[in-house]
Amino acid sequence: MIDAILISLLTPMPVPVPVPTPAVTPVVGRATDDVKDAIRAAGKNVDELIALAERWTAEQNEGAARTAFERVLKLDDKNAAAHHGLSHHEYDGEWYETYAALSAHRRAEAKRMLDEHGLVRYGDEWAPVTDVPFMRMGWAKAEEGGWLRPDEKAELDRGKELAAEGWEQQDLVWVAPADFDKWRSGKWKVGEEWMSKNDANTAHSELNNPWRVAAKHFVAITTCDRDTAGWVGWHADLVYPDLARLFGKVPARKLEVVALKDIAQYNAFAAGSVADQRSQTDASGYSSVHYAYFGESWFDTAHNPPVYRGAGVCYWDRKDATLDPYGLHAVRHAAAQSYIDAIDPSWDTVSRLIERNNPNGFNATDFWGEKLVPQWLRYGAASYCERYFQDPNAADGTSPWWAREWALENLRKAGGMRDLEDVWAFALDPADPTRSGQLISEAGCIVSFILDGQCAPVAEKHQAFKAALESGEGVAEAAEALQKALEKNRKKLEKYAGL
Repeated sequence: MIDAILISLLTPMPVPVPVPTPAVTPVVGRATDDVKDAIRAAGKNVDELIALAERWTAEQNEGAARTAFERVLKLDDKNAAAHHGLSHHEYDGEWYETYAALSAHRRAEAKRMLDEHGLVRYGDEWAPVTDVPFMRMGWAKAEEGGWLRPDEKAELDRGKELAAEGWEQQDLVWVAPADFDKWRSGKWKVGEEWMSKNDANTAHSELNNPWRVAAKHFVAITTCDRDTAGWVGWHADLVYPDLARLFGKVPARKLEVVALKDIAQYNAFAAGSVADQRSQTDASGYSSVHYAYFGESWFDTAHNPPVYRGAGVCYWDRKDATLDPYGLHAVRHAAAQSYIDAIDPSWDTVSRLIERNNPNGFNATDFWGEKLVPQWLRYGAASYCERYFQDPNAADGTSPWWAREWALENLRKAGGMRDLEDVWAFALDPADPTRSGQLISEAGCIVSFILDGQCAPVAEKHQAFKAALESGEGVAEAAEALQKALEKNRKKLEKYAGL
């Protein structure tokens, strides 16, 4: 028994003999006499060569397919099937063997088209670089030039049809001839209803249904009463000449300015409302430092694509005897903000948001970073229009410079002008509205000196700044030169302001 066990342990176990795997010649890249013969036999028959290449591609014989496609291109260098077979890239009717070659060509072409013609590629066409943001937003070219928002284009087209049928406008509301008698009786059309003036004022006192009243340069969008709405447009129009004098440019279109009836609505409009589908209009928090701000993140999402509505915003509380006198100043500041943004827009930032249908992705840093006009000058201009202006309508016996006298007195009481470097930095702080308000007033005083101080060195740099802004080139350098001139003439500035 033990002998049997020992024998079993000493006998080696049988080892399986591996079955040899037949050698396989890779198909990819194989060049055989059969391939050469087939291509030679096809001769100059492009269709037959394409058929061979496609068969070899299906068989994963990439080398053979490439040889056939390359033969086709020698016979027909524009043959799309062969170029596609070789993974070439088509662009404007030309073919490029690699994406790197195509990219190099496009970069060189883009530079040439921009340098020589001011054009950039948008989709499948070349467009003026200034037109591209409007094309992204879906705006339409106006017949008289300029651009129209989609809602404006639809409103203009509808207006032409209604006017041809004899309709007329009560403010910006179209009235049918059959309703002219209601209009003449002193009623106001609100939606499809006709109301007394008091009832119309009540209906238009809500944020979702404001008055829209056109003045010469502005459209007043307001929840104040109708009489105040007229004054909003009137005061807004008055800032136009001073801003044209300061910047040397005027907007290409009529502007909007928003005036709300009290501070509660003002804050609600700045914050926005998800429930009411109103976007936040104040992304920077600047509404809390003053009674006016620029609504940089205001989008109307009821339209598709969304419509950008950025505009100056303020409040005018006619029912508060203490706040009421400040209303006209707030309107002037807000109107100036609308004007300045129109001549120095951030269309690249805004249009990319609209193109992506993502207004909630608004980034205040991107928006303000696109500006050419420095913030101190933007706010200084608005402050000048608000409180340093000359009033051509001053009452008899009243100084036309009453506003400036009031502003300078307040500035002196607040301690005068801080270091100009701090003004240039212009760090508004929503958490410190008192200091921020003083900073805005100081910037207004500087603009007052630029426009009315009759300081030759400053006037020279101001003219250079306007020329740079008009051309769109060298604006930062011109603004810095203006700042240096102001620094060198600080004593004259202080004497001018009585500081």
